[in-house]
Amino acid sequence: MATVDLRPDAGPYGSTEACLKFWDAGSSGQESEASTSSGSGFALNTRVDEPHRDLVSALVYHPTRDLAVTTGGSGSESEFKVWIQERRAGAPGSGSGRRAGEPPSTHWRCRSTGGYKGLPLGAAAFSADGSVLAVAAASRVTLWDVESNALAAALPAAVPTTSAAAAAAPLTSLAFVPGTPFLAAASPSCVAVYNLLTAAVHWCLPYGAVSITADAAYGLLAAALPAPPPAAGPVAAAADVAAGEEGAAAEEPEAAGAGPASTAAATAAAAQRRRQAARAAHGAAAAAGCHVLVFDPRDATPKYHCHVAGASHVHLAALPSAAGGGSGTAAGCSPLLILRDNRQYSVAAVPGSAASAASATGEEAAGSIPKEETLSVFEATFGKVAAGAGGAAAMDVDGGAGVGGKARWAELFDAPSHVLPPPTALAHAFLTLLTTTPDS
Repeated sequence: MATVDLRPDAGPYGSTEACLKFWDAGSSGQESEASTSSGSGFALNTRVDEPHRDLVSALVYHPTRDLAVTTGGSGSESEFKVWIQERRAGAPGSGSGRRAGEPPSTHWRCRSTGGYKGLPLGAAAFSADGSVLAVAAASRVTLWDVESNALAAALPAAVPTTSAAAAAAPLTSLAFVPGTPFLAAASPSCVAVYNLLTAAVHWCLPYGAVSITADAAYGLLAAALPAPPPAAGPVAAAADVAAGEEGAAAEEPEAAGAGPASTAAATAAAAQRRRQAARAAHGAAAAAGCHVLVFDPRDATPKYHCHVAGASHVHLAALPSAAGGGSGTAAGCSPLLILRDNRQYSVAAVPGSAASAASATGEEAAGSIPKEETLSVFEATFGKVAAGAGGAAAMDVDGGAGVGGKARWAELFDAPSHVLPPPTALAHAFLTLLTTTPDS
């Protein structure tokens, strides 16, 4: 196991110290007294102070080997480091065990480093088999060979830009979707899925995500998107009032000829009002919560959705499905662990699954993940058709099935694009098939 400890510096420069720690899983006679009493079963193996010149922005562990990658640094000094575990010279074999007080038989060291064009590196992820390492370089994704540390490919930015002023937001999360050729990336401005077979963006949504995770059991992608805050009237009014009062407080002592003490008091009061307005804005965003969407990476249409109230920033993790399957497995989505900033968590699952949706803190759970309703072309264009007041059944909007069980209108487009007639020639036939049935 690998962890990163951060300790803010209370000194005049306000820097933050980082410490990278590697741990060994405890065995008989190996764990320390502290780890044994807490039941964690881990003993410290190697400690690395300040692994990067700045904060550590990402830490990922190899899925099958004792190998880890960290990213950090700022500006042109940003880099990623590959850490490996090695046996110490003269150390006893693995079967001899480690007695209390003895040093570990292995240690961790930095094997190699890498960077990309001096861009800041902010996220990293391993493929399911561990052969490919993806590292986010600003708004681009770079792919590296794990063994040789060689650059394999550089994927384009999800939001193409033409000027530095309109630069795309840096990527904050990466996730390979096991069993598929897709790689997901998230930033404060978009959620994108890359097709690694074509080395291009497969689809992109212009919505910022705070967390993404891959469901290895079903090849799905889950993303947490902050919900839009409520009407900004009260919050904006509070901010405007604070700004206006700050200007009035700054001008009033000067006009009255007040001394420095009065000016300092007015400045402190204005700062207090600004903090109150900021807290009000943060509270409004937290009250709006966030939306958790589950996608099939082949399509940008969500399959499942749930709303998490009272938290604007969460972290997602897909939980393994129960052995032997069950109703949750049949629905085709693993339960999702939703971790909040206040260390509370809840589990969201598809309706009818065996996974409990109760929060560990006793509060109401985030709720089940209902399956998104599939709409026909007519309903997607003009809205869902509801039954009349007299109880009449809704009309058959699909107009019956055609050859092979497909809708009849689909046959109009069942041809290569270069041989299809222009849309103006197909419009009349398309609308006729939508609004009529085979019997009419």
